[in-house]
Amino acid sequence: MTASHAGEFRGTGVTVNVVVPGGPADTAMIPGEAPYARGDLIDPECMAPPMIWLCAEAGNDVTGRRYLAANWDPDVGFDADSPPRPRATPQNRGAPARPRL
Repeated sequence: MTASHAGEFRGTGVTVNVVVPGGPADTAMIPGEAPYARGDLIDPECMAPPMIWLCAEAGNDVTGRRYLAANWDPDVGFDADSPPRPRATPQNRGAPARPRL
């Protein structure tokens, strides 16, 4: 859907991107009986820097991309000129495989 909407709005000034934590995040949506140690979960606050970057001038022409917030490097950020990640499966997107809840 992201790629479709990005194509539909290309050239209008509207950008469409997805930012995900990059794995299970430490939120109330992960029940206490889940097979994860809370300390191993991703801090949901990691979502803010990449979203701020996308809303800033650096992200003006970035559209149709999927970003893993856990991969954000505060010294480098994301390279706006890099090709978008494939969207087919979590393994192809670079997301770690994880058990279903």
